[in-house]
This record gives sequence, C-alpha cells and structure tokens, in this order.
Amino acid sequence: RGPCVVHPVVVSAIASNCELVLGDERYPTATTHPGEDDSAFDDRFGLSEDDSAILDRFLCEVQEQTRAQSVFTELLETAQHSKTAVAICRVVDGKLDIETTLAKWCTPTFNPKRPSEVTKLEIRYPYIEEYFDEERKQWSCRCLLYRRVIDATSDTVFLPAMASEHGEEPDSWTVDAEKSSAHNLGFCPVRWYKFMPRKSTVAELDGNAIHEKLTDEIDALNFSLSQTHRACLYCADPQMVETGVDEDHNPAPMGRTATLWVPGDPLENKQWRGPSRDVGGMPARKKGPGVVYRYPSADSKVDYLTLPGDAMKPGEDNARRLESTIKEALAYVAIDLDKMKLGSDVSGRALEWLHRKQIDRCTRIRADFGDNCLKPILGMLLRIALTVGDGLYIAGLDKVRPIIKRFLQDVQNVGARWFDPPIKLMWGPWFPLTAADAKVTSETVLADLQAKVINKHTAVTKLAPFYDDIKDVNAYVEGLEDEDESVEAATRALMATASAPPGDEPAEDGEPVSEAMPVAKKGKPVPVKRSPVPPPSI
Repeated sequence: RGPCVVHPVVVSAIASNCELVLGDERYPTATTHPGEDDSAFDDRFGLSEDDSAILDRFLCEVQEQTRAQSVFTELLETAQHSKTAVAICRVVDGKLDIETTLAKWCTPTFNPKRPSEVTKLEIRYPYIEEYFDEERKQWSCRCLLYRRVIDATSDTVFLPAMASEHGEEPDSWTVDAEKSSAHNLGFCPVRWYKFMPRKSTVAELDGNAIHEKLTDEIDALNFSLSQTHRACLYCADPQMVETGVDEDHNPAPMGRTATLWVPGDPLENKQWRGPSRDVGGMPARKKGPGVVYRYPSADSKVDYLTLPGDAMKPGEDNARRLESTIKEALAYVAIDLDKMKLGSDVSGRALEWLHRKQIDRCTRIRADFGDNCLKPILGMLLRIALTVGDGLYIAGLDKVRPIIKRFLQDVQNVGARWFDPPIKLMWGPWFPLTAADAKVTSETVLADLQAKVINKHTAVTKLAPFYDDIKDVNAYVEGLEDEDESVEAATRALMATASAPPGDEPAEDGEPVSEAMPVAKKGKPVPVKRSPVPPPSI
C-alpha cells in the first residue's frame, strides 16, 4: 500500500526557490541600459540613450499587461518538478498574454538548424467527462481526447473525440471554429524551457527535476512517517487483551459492524459498501457508554496493549535523518521559527549567510531561467507586438515599433530573421537590508570618513542603499558640497555682521567698512559684547 503520510519537502523546496529567485523585491528589471549609447558602435542593433529609455518603458508595459511575474513564477515552479515548462505567447482581445500548459501533454517539433526554436506544438490528453445518458436516464462517464495544434500560421483546436479502447486514433478530427484562429505571425509563438539541462541523447526533450535522484529517499521518508503515524493511532486506541476467559463466554452484547450500506438500502448505493463486511450477522462486540463487559470468573483479567513512552523515538529519528538528507541534496534551507529569536533584529546579511547554500543553488537557477526562459519570452512578445501592429492595444506601441523593427534583419540564404534586443536582467538583492544593517554600516562609514580613510563620494555610495532619496550618487555629492559652501558663506557673513560696531554695515565681500573694527584671526572669532535685552513688560 502507498504511504498515508506524504511529506511536502520537495514542494516546500520548490516554493522557496521560486520566492528567492522571483520574489517581490528579487524579481529582475529588464533593461537595455538607457545610460549607454551603442549606436556609434553598431549601426544595425545599437541603441541610443533615448531609444533604450523608450524600449525599457515599453518592456514595463509588456510585463504589466501579461502579468509577467505571476506567469514566470508559475513556469519556474512547473519546470522544477516537471523538468520542462511550456509558454504560449498570444494576443487575446487585443492584449498580449502568456499561456502555460503541462509539458507531459505536449509533443514539440524543433527547427533542425536552431534546436531551441519550436516550429510546431501539439497538445493532446485524455480526460473523463460526466454526461447524462438520455437512453439510460442516468449520469454516466466517458473518456474523451483533447487536441490542439499550434504552428507558424494558426492555432487550431479540435472538437473532443471519443477515446479508443485500444488507444488508436479517433475516426475523425473536427476543427472547433469558435476556438481556432489564424494568427499569421510567421513563427510558432511557443517557448520550450528545459530546467537545468545536462548532456543527454537526442531523444531527450526535457530538462531535470530537482528531486529526480531522490525518489528512493523520499519514499523512505514517507514510509517512516506513515509507520510512526500508524503506531500513534494504535497507541491512541489501545487493543484489549483478555486472559482467563472461557472461549464460549461472551462478556459483551454483539452489534453490527459499521458500514455504508445495509440490506434494504437502494441498490445503487451497494457499490459503496466497504469490502469484507458481513452486514447480515452480528460479528462485533459493542463499545461505548452504557456497554458493560461482565466476566463470571475471578481469574479473568483484562489488559490493554500500549506503547512505552520512547517507542516512537527510533521512527522519529529515522524520519529526521532522512528529511535532513533530502534537504541537503535539494539545497533547501528551512528556518525553524521555534529556534529563532524573533525578538532580535536579524540583519539581511545574516539571513543571506544562513541561506548561503540555497542562494548558491538559486544563483545557477537565476542564470539558467533568465537566459533560457525569461529573456526569450520577452523577445517573443516584442516580436508579436511588431507583427500585430495596430491590432494590439498597449501604451507606447507607436514609439517602440520603429526601434524594434531593426531587429528583424534579412539573413543570406535564410530570409527575414528575428534577433532579440540586447535585454539585460538586473536582479534584486536576496534579502532586503534592515535597520541592523543600516546601523552597522553608518557607524563604520562615519568612523572611516572622520579618519579620512574614505572620501565623501565613497561614503554616500555605501549609504545609498539605505536612503530612497539617493538615486544618483554623483549628483547627491555635488548637492552636499553646494550646501557646505552655502553654509560657510552664511557663517562668514554672520560673523562679519556680529563683529561690526553699531551703525557699520559689512561690505559685499563680507569685510567691515569701519577700520576700527577688530579683525578676527582665522579660526578665532572675536567675541562681541552686547547690551542685555530688557525683559518684556507684563
């Protein structure tokens, strides 16, 4: 029998990886670097600063319209446990959209010259349909086949067909005109993402699941937990043992074993009767309040079989060792909240240190997922925006079309070929900086600045992550220097005014007009005696 307890350690590891790679503050920013001008370096694909700014703004609109963060998180989650994720880019009701499906239902056809490019995708799977049988006047079930074919010109959905008992093809397939459409994009808008692929045979279409080499250990963990659970149930309902009782003596009244169907119930419900149940007789002793067991012999004894207090420890220790082994292989770091000091202020760098093993694994996942899934899908959406044109409703389309048109180039002996724009991904920090990080960093920077180990520019650069107002370090430092000059000028003017005799006014350059006014040496202002101010009358 299968284990009754299934530990979700793999599901938890996958969810944790998705959060670390594509969480709210970790989701990458797709950019073409507006601060760089590549047009002088490359006439065909180089982007000026203005073109990069427009394209970056349009990429934000594309991701907002397609709910990119949610979709990419779903793709990464599916790829980790199913080895492959499939994304279908399309236009729905005049808007860009990304559809996902399971790879086990799909049969892809790849371009022989570009193995990562899908030229055709067929989706087919069986499913059970419940329907009302008019002849028999009751609900029945039947197995149907779903089929959908996507290629460079159309997206064709067929009407469900009856599945053959021997797995053969249906007699005919009929196109569902309401669900089919001709997109005429000139390419198959499908991305087949293999998760962390390794070298394999030409017949291998999938990547590698994160737990594919741990199935034996996972089964052992589930059986260990199930056995411990089974023992707990027996201990919670101890078994009674009788000694010194005559075989023919029954100390308690008999009752019927509990079942879902008894004679006299509707025959349609008979299929739900539990197996091996003798519903005709009275095979079981009654238990419960008011049922008293009576023994005529004084030598009769009744005991209960119970487990000693440490009986569960071997099973619990075994399950704990197996769980630790699986987590170590998955590079999954689970923080035990019971052992953490929740009252303490944990810094982001401390959390990053605790998750170092998982972060190292997620760094590889970032690179693989970004280069082989995220950026290609964004490039495909840009190509769809260029091809569909006026039939698409998205902000900035008219401004961006002349920019992305240059990435559709004629290649010798090939024809028109699309090249993805130079999109780069700026990933967020693994863990946000906390007040503890800000305190330690500010104290260190202030000490180094006072000791003249670093300059003001380095200090502001180090403190910029903790202040939202610091966007441009150079501009911020220039502003600080301007403020310092203004404060020094105001201080000099104030000192000149304070040291001048009554009636004299400072000149424009800050020097006093009176020659008799005492001149303060540099760094030593002259104290000025002032007459006391009379108290206000009441």
